[in-house]
Amino acid sequence: MFSSLKQTFFSFFSTATKKLFSIFGEHGVTDQELDKFFEILVCADVGVAFSRGLISNLKKQRDDGILKGKEDVAKSTEEYLLKTLESAKTSLEEPDVIALIGINGSGKTTTCAKLANMYKEQGLSVLVVAADTFRAAAAEQLSSWTRTVGVDIFLPSKQNQDPAAVIYDAANYAKEKKYDKIIIDTAGRIHTSDNLLQELSKSLNVCKKVFSDKKIGNWIVLDSTLGQSLVEQVRFFGQSSDLHGIIFTKLDGTSKGGAIFSIVQEFLIPVLFLTVAENDLRGIKKFDARICVSQFIGQE
Repeated sequence: MFSSLKQTFFSFFSTATKKLFSIFGEHGVTDQELDKFFEILVCADVGVAFSRGLISNLKKQRDDGILKGKEDVAKSTEEYLLKTLESAKTSLEEPDVIALIGINGSGKTTTCAKLANMYKEQGLSVLVVAADTFRAAAAEQLSSWTRTVGVDIFLPSKQNQDPAAVIYDAANYAKEKKYDKIIIDTAGRIHTSDNLLQELSKSLNVCKKVFSDKKIGNWIVLDSTLGQSLVEQVRFFGQSSDLHGIIFTKLDGTSKGGAIFSIVQEFLIPVLFLTVAENDLRGIKKFDARICVSQFIGQE
């Protein structure tokens, strides 16, 4: 179901971008053409601010005599998009401890299982920590996934236990067992909840202290079907701690993937993985910026 990354991007982007440059002629670039191009970008969920920046760049290059027609516009757009995605570089090496952050329904728990399966297939020992103690079915769902994957899970000792306490206990257990990878499923509710932010900040601070000898990655999980509203999610969760990477989920059910460009440009957080097929444990792939851009601009 996830035979190639290119296949995934066919549904990830709006069909409006498939003939992105057909509005331009072979010779000359007019303001009317660029206005139409702006409309297409906005309809593709790229975002108004990002689209304005791209159009401004194209106008400057046209006025400088660089853009002479459709091919030049396509080349310049490709370079602009690729530069945007490649501008976000993580300073963090491959983390030993991964804290997955996001709202309920983002695909956080299934992403946890997919990562666990991926690392297990690499020959690493994995511990999954069920620190989402506020959603009643979270631990049960995660337990089911870990049984399927064949990795260990650390569960809360009681219902509604403080997530930070779960992480603290899990750290002691993990150090004793010497796991290669620890993946923490943090509590997620609605991204406008101040209580959630305080609880998450506390959990991530505890994580930093108890795993002081480990490299920790805070990865935000985003439901790609939500488009530009994801910008507010990243802004909100970024208040709790530094975010080191993004995982986009549900790519096989959306055409709003253009938001990826505005999110990366604004927050300079790299996209790490993409997921599809909720029930397919292998439905996770490393992000490739060049493939992303080539599919956005309609190249096969």
